[in-house]
Amino acid sequence: MKKIYLIIAISTLAITFGCEMNAGNQSITVRTDEGNYAFKAEYPKHKTNEVITFVEENLKQDDFFSNAEGIKNEDVTLADGSKFHIMAKPGYVEINFSKRDNSETSYQKLVKLCMGVKEELK
Repeated sequence: MKKIYLIIAISTLAITFGCEMNAGNQSITVRTDEGNYAFKAEYPKHKTNEVITFVEENLKQDDFFSNAEGIKNEDVTLADGSKFHIMAKPGYVEINFSKRDNSETSYQKLVKLCMGVKEELK
């Protein structure tokens, strides 16, 4: 009976530490083609507040994310006419936009936003 408890305890510890070992991994992908730009970042959840703060400061909108967890999944049109889709949750952000739907200035602003997020995650 003691062996069963020992096996359960060791298994629980192995699973717990095994899951936490990948907590520091991150992946950033940028795809661009003739008409679209896509930025995707998967990162440790503890960096979510840094990403939220950076995006809100860069867009000059303190209430861009409607909640502290940084959850958002919607099409966005900024005051300057920049249009993009953002899907964000703790540990994940994806920004997609059409080059055709944005001016060159808006395009540069959105690329700068995405590269800034990348820098924040370093």
